[in-house]
Amino acid sequence: MKNNLLIILFISVFFSCKKSKNETDASTLAVSKIDTTRITIFKYDNTDKECEKIFPAGKNSRLEDVDLIKIEDALKLIIGKQNTVQVKRFKEYSKNYLKENYTLQDFIIKDKNYIRRYLVIENSHGEKEIYVNLICDEIAKELDWKKYLSDGHGGGSCLFSFKLNLTTNTYYDVYFHAEA
Repeated sequence: MKNNLLIILFISVFFSCKKSKNETDASTLAVSKIDTTRITIFKYDNTDKECEKIFPAGKNSRLEDVDLIKIEDALKLIIGKQNTVQVKRFKEYSKNYLKENYTLQDFIIKDKNYIRRYLVIENSHGEKEIYVNLICDEIAKELDWKKYLSDGHGGGSCLFSFKLNLTTNTYYDVYFHAEA
């Protein structure tokens, strides 16, 4: 009886460890698909007006690999919701501005077409939060996006941002800039 229990315990531990390794491999694979050359991380400084405007309080924090995956997952959800708005906008503009020859692809947001700027903090509750600011490639090439965090004006869906609580995995303050 004791031997059977030991064998069952050994098999349980073996398979649980194996499952954990597979999850880690999937996580590593997901992170490896993120182009980190298109990401800039700014340090939080409460004396900087831009930082203080985004997060009035907090302290500097670090990003982990799992955080990058959470950010990309939130981004996909936000873009998915916005693309339903973009489809409606396409239909309206196509009907009202026939000479423009708009295509649906002109309106659809694709996450791979954006550089990312991150500001990561630990809030007063000990939770990690991030401000995610995205700029489409056509505007980013005109800006020093790795040096300054400021938003800019206009730009429509070419400039947008949101905040994500990485501890609770909830996003908020989603903001798409006004049409230029």
